[in-house]
Amino acid sequence: MGEQASAGLASGLQKFDINEALEKQIKSIKINVDSNKRELAIIEAQGKETFSLKKKILQDEVFLLRQEANKADEKNKEDAIKAVKDKENEIAVLNIEFAKKQKSQKLLDNKSLIETQLLDVKQGTEAELNLKIKLLDAEAKIQLNSTELTAIQRKEIERKLQEDISKLRNDYSEKQLQTELDILNKKLQLSQEGTAQELNLKIEQLKKSAQIELLNETLNVEQRRLIEDNLQKNILELKRNYGNKIADEALQIAIENNNAYLAIVKEGTLEELRAKQETIELAEQAQIDSINQTDKNEELRQAKIKRVLSEGLKQRQQLEDEYYKKQLNDS
Repeated sequence: MGEQASAGLASGLQKFDINEALEKQIKSIKINVDSNKRELAIIEAQGKETFSLKKKILQDEVFLLRQEANKADEKNKEDAIKAVKDKENEIAVLNIEFAKKQKSQKLLDNKSLIETQLLDVKQGTEAELNLKIKLLDAEAKIQLNSTELTAIQRKEIERKLQEDISKLRNDYSEKQLQTELDILNKKLQLSQEGTAQELNLKIEQLKKSAQIELLNETLNVEQRRLIEDNLQKNILELKRNYGNKIADEALQIAIENNNAYLAIVKEGTLEELRAKQETIELAEQAQIDSINQTDKNEELRQAKIKRVLSEGLKQRQQLEDEYYKKQLNDS
C-alpha cells in the first residue's frame, strides 16, 4: 500500500509540473502575441513587410486557442474547435495572399528589367524587337494576374497581346524590307542598263515591294492573290523585255557583220547572192520580233508574220532568178 501511495503521489507531482510548465508557456506566448501586435502596428505604419510577423502571431494564437479547446467543457467544446479552425484558415489565407503578392512583385521586377535592357539595346535591331515583344508579354501577364478578371476579359487581353506582337513584327519587317529596297535602288542607279545585273536587281525590287504590300493584315485572300499575280506578271515582263533586247542586239550584230561582208564580196558572185539573201532574212527576223513584241492579238500577229515571210521569200527568189539569168547571159 505504501508503494502504491508513493507512485500515485509521484504521478500527481509530475502532472502538476507539466501543467505548471504549460501555464508558464501559455502566459509567455500571450505576452509575445501582445508585444508582436504592437510591433506589427508600427511596421504597418512604416510600410514594411509584415507577412512573417503576422504569421507568427496567428500561429501563436492557434496554439492558445488549442489549449482553450482542450480545457473547454462539452458545452463549449465545439465553439472552441471552430475558433481554432477559423484561425488556421486565416493562416492559409495569409499564405495565399503572400504568394500572390510575391508573384505580382516578380512580374513587376521582370517588366522593370526588360525596360532597363531596352535602354541599352540598339534601335531597329532584332534584339530590340525581341525585347519589345517580351515587354508586351510581361505587361499582359501583370494584367492576367488579377483574380477579378472574367473569362471574356482574359481572352481579350490575350487577343490584344497577339495583335500587338503581330503589329510589332510587321513594323520591323517593313522597316527591314524598306532598308533593303533602298539599297537595291542605289545599286540600280550604279548598274549598267540592259545587263543581267540590272534585270536581277529589278526583279528583287519587285519582290521586296510585293513583300511590303503583303504585310498589310487587312488584305483579304483575293487582294493577296492579286498582288502575287501582278508580281509574277511584272517579273515575266521584265524577263521578256530583257530577252527581246538580247535578241535585238544579237540580230543587230548579225546585220552589221553581213553588211561588212557585202562590202568586200565580189560583185556578181554566188557569195554576193547569198549575202543579199541573208540581208533579207535578217530584215524579216527584225520585223517578226517587232510584231511579237507589240501585237497582242494572236490571229492578227500570225497574219502579219505570214505576210512578212511571204514578201521575204518573194524577194529572195527574185534575187536568185536575176543571178542565174545573168549567169546564162554571160555564158
